[in-house]
Amino acid sequence: MAGDLEGAEQWKRLKIAGAANGQRTNGTIPVTAFTTVISGQSQRKTVGDTKRKKKMKRKMMIDTDRYVRKYNTGQVTIKQLAEEAGIAAGKMYYLLRNSGCVFTHKRRKPVSDAERERRSRAYKGRVISEATRRAVSEANSCNYNGLNGYGHTKRQNCGYILAYAPKHPHAHKDGYVMLHTVIMERHIGRYLADNEVVHHINHDKTDNRIENLMLMDKKEHMSMHMKERYAKRRNDLSIA
Repeated sequence: MAGDLEGAEQWKRLKIAGAANGQRTNGTIPVTAFTTVISGQSQRKTVGDTKRKKKMKRKMMIDTDRYVRKYNTGQVTIKQLAEEAGIAAGKMYYLLRNSGCVFTHKRRKPVSDAERERRSRAYKGRVISEATRRAVSEANSCNYNGLNGYGHTKRQNCGYILAYAPKHPHAHKDGYVMLHTVIMERHIGRYLADNEVVHHINHDKTDNRIENLMLMDKKEHMSMHMKERYAKRRNDLSIA
């Protein structure tokens, strides 16, 4: 009984001490501080005090103006400055921004003289074939919009074939469009509507024959693929 009363009294002193220090107790001992009772007096030790002091000291030691000057030269990146200062890249960004530093959208990494010389030697004396010259000239001067034709093609990592048609209304920034889309549009004589999509019947992304292409509504196309995936999962589970 005496031990319970002593514990309750000690808990009361801790609660009062936490309230005096501005801590929210909600009927419990403050979780952000360890409190010990020595000779009837509370002594508060905050866990984050040491970390905050170190952080403030490191911040005071950073010469922001010097890093702003270094960044404005264009020879270093924010990540490199942060590694030099021993802080996070995001923190360095905010320090530079608060100091009035002007940022560019994209920083190119500086190229050394040795790298420039190596690149020059790699292209020096290079012979370009007449076919390559014609292809480059055609690509630079072509007026392809998909319906009147398309230029050279290339394959994506995901398997789809892209066709060069820079005047196409849905062309990417580099001037390429999905080849199966262009073939279907040339077949029907118009561009696809926003709710239309081209489907490969045999699921071979490289087979862009018109016999293997089907014009579908986007919702129907998504629903069909979802049903196929669901059926495949059920089949796999039944086999297992």
